[in-house]
Amino acid sequence: MAATAKLLRETKVIPNLIFSIEQYEKFLITLSKKSKVNLMQHMKLSTSRDFRINAATLDAALQEQDASQQQSQETSQEATVDTPPQPQKKRMKTR
Repeated sequence: MAATAKLLRETKVIPNLIFSIEQYEKFLITLSKKSKVNLMQHMKLSTSRDFRINAATLDAALQEQDASQQQSQETSQEATVDTPPQPQKKRMKTR
């Protein structure tokens, strides 16, 4: 029990540390751009986790996906209407 509590206490600060590192890099990049001095020359860039969802692009993609699903449903319905249902084959009993 004590080991798990210690592990939880130690891992609780990791997200805050990552956020602080990303903020530091962001401010360093903006300062580099303003001062025109490369302050990132000795820094290793971390993975960027900041993103924004473009609502217009998302709506267009969802509408396109819905349209393609409706077309596939219509074509599958047309295919089932054109072909009569196949009788099921009888299975042989295995002993």
